Amino acid sequence: SESVIRKVLKQFADFKREGYESGSWVLRSDVRLPTEEEMRVMVTPEQACAYFSMLAAEQRLKDAGYGGKSLFAVEDDEEEDSSQKIDDEVRAAPWNTTHHFINAMKGKYQLSVSGPADPTGCGEGFSYTRLNPKDSGNPGISSSKRPKSVRVLKLI
Repeated sequence: SESVIRKVLKQFADFKREGYESGSWVLRSDVRLPTEEEMRVMVTPEQACAYFSMLAAEQRLKDAGYGGKSLFAVEDDEEEDSSQKIDDEVRAAPWNTTHHFINAMKGKYQLSVSGPADPTGCGEGFSYTRLNPKDSGNPGISSSKRPKSVRVLKLI
């Protein structure tokens, strides 16, 4: 939110209300920006890849017409309301698949390894979307339509 951004900016910059730079933030004289080498130490290549993956997925969703809160919708752990279906495109976003993987590692629920978030698109990758508990044990769903599930275990 804007107030959070302002709090962070106040630590490093001053807001100019008058003059040439009115309405803008100006870096304080006692603040030193990190050099490129210092920034390379602070940000790992994995973090940079995760960031650019998030930006690409966000742009794809915006191009598909998603926006606002629907862009970042996450299936609630307690809420199992079937009327709150999340589209496959949003379910396959990196922030959702990461959220599902982390919670599966904690043992909160199981993952579906096949499904809409499969990056290969032909069933050769892992989907890592949350497996609906109603579908996993429901005998009314044929085994061919039931997604494959996997319980994620930590290997030490």
